[in-house]
Amino acid sequence: MLAGCASTTIESTHTEVNTMRLTLERDQTQRVELGLNQTLIAEIPSNPTTGYRWELVELTRERRCYIYKELPSGASSNAHTQPLRAGAPTIQTWSIKIDPTFPCTKEQFIRWTYRRSWEPPSTQNPTTQILLKPN
Repeated sequence: MLAGCASTTIESTHTEVNTMRLTLERDQTQRVELGLNQTLIAEIPSNPTTGYRWELVELTRERRCYIYKELPSGASSNAHTQPLRAGAPTIQTWSIKIDPTFPCTKEQFIRWTYRRSWEPPSTQNPTTQILLKPN
């Protein structure tokens, strides 16, 4: 089931490459149409100094059709320029685009879970996800 997007924003910027910026919230699913020449910047509020961080856990169906990577801290336009303080929140950021050599033909979920890496995964961990639809 897709959740509403009242607190989630999609912002489109026109630069050399068409870039969309998406801020994800816990326990929501956002549907995004992504074209071959577009890049999606997915941002999720996080607090890594406490050990918790968002971990990409699942790509469904055509795994190879999307190219994704986590961007370094400070890559977000909303990131602070000061070093992280213990307990201070930040934004984790991923770049996602369609692989031009193997373009997607079907919708695909990309799912993250919020957890500490040294603890076993649990169904109680918060999640967020994107349903990507090739445009």
